[in-house]
Amino acid sequence: MEVYTIINQKGGVGKTTSAVNIAAALNRLKKKVLIVDMDPQGSATVSTGIITKGDTKTTFEVLTGAADIESAIIKREGVPDLLACDLRLTSFKDTNDEPGKEFILKERLEEVAGFYDIVIIDTPPALSMLTLNALTACDGVIIPMVAEYLALNGVAQLLNTINTVKKRLNNKLEIKGVFLTRYDKRKIIGQEIAANLQEFFKNAFCKTYIRENVAVTESQSAGQDVINFNPECNAAADYMELTKEIFKI
Repeated sequence: MEVYTIINQKGGVGKTTSAVNIAAALNRLKKKVLIVDMDPQGSATVSTGIITKGDTKTTFEVLTGAADIESAIIKREGVPDLLACDLRLTSFKDTNDEPGKEFILKERLEEVAGFYDIVIIDTPPALSMLTLNALTACDGVIIPMVAEYLALNGVAQLLNTINTVKKRLNNKLEIKGVFLTRYDKRKIIGQEIAANLQEFFKNAFCKTYIRENVAVTESQSAGQDVINFNPECNAAADYMELTKEIFKI
């Protein structure tokens, strides 16, 4: 089982959208996939049409030991399985002070290692114990970015976080792919930023860009990934091509 974390410490870059749609693309490519929602906002959960209730077992219960991971995973036909999340997870740092708690998610995922080919983890847009758990549990990170100069400001901080985790907690951590979302090839700034990222990240920077497409917003409103919602649209085609490129399928 391979585990990948979708991460960017800046919000508004299409992180959750990418997590959900890369997972859906992998599912279309005949991989058995689990999405783990580690963002207390629960955006990946809502984007897949799941509304949590008080008795729903979520990431919070799994991380705190109140539920085993297998019983908490939501399984549906034709789409990736999901470990849901909601605002309960905001109190994780306050309810668990055991040594080595950065490794809790890794330990829980090992319990279902025989059931999945790939796990995709969605993370909050800030460094926290939740982010550290995601980085410690994964084989690599996938970084979505937007073609705006302000989006480049956080790159150094993000890379510093990744390198620190690799040095201290997870020596196998690597950058699996970096790609642009909401891309408009007509804008000169987009072309310039793409060239800068290509120079900086070398082979980790993806040739496939995710084009701006209203179908993404429509699919989220419908509680679906865009690949199943509108498989003929540009965004669906882009995410399928991006997934093939990143995972070399």
